[in-house]
Amino acid sequence: MRQVIEQMAQGRFADERPKLNMDEACISVRMGKNEIYEGSLTLETVNGQPVRGTVFCSTPRVTLRNSEISGSHAEMIYTISSIGLDAGEELNGSFTLVTDGGEYEVPFFVKIVKVGSTSSMGNVKNLFHFTNLAYTDYEEAFQIFSSDSL
Repeated sequence: MRQVIEQMAQGRFADERPKLNMDEACISVRMGKNEIYEGSLTLETVNGQPVRGTVFCSTPRVTLRNSEISGSHAEMIYTISSIGLDAGEELNGSFTLVTDGGEYEVPFFVKIVKVGSTSSMGNVKNLFHFTNLAYTDYEEAFQIFSSDSL
């Protein structure tokens, strides 16, 4: 402790700022219309220094469970709502992290897609449904395959 006080008296300060490492530099999501998607972004400090800060989002369709960051390891959980958006629309924005180690920006891109297609056998949601349709009615399966429905 005495050594720290002497260093401060001499004008030398240990001012090591935390450096963040994120598991994703960019978030890309494909989801259907009128759905709720929940994801997470893991933040860690590279140099072991604890970090404190706040996260802001550029669009109200994306909400954060907790906008405060603290510690050397944090998980930022977010929710994306596509309610009111139609297939083909896109939602772009970014998370801005304002921390004592600096400001970081994580962009996100959300594409609203049409999920499944209706056939004579019901809703075609995946490859299993599609192969069953192709087995029973090849022409209808071919029409669905060549359209933009899937």
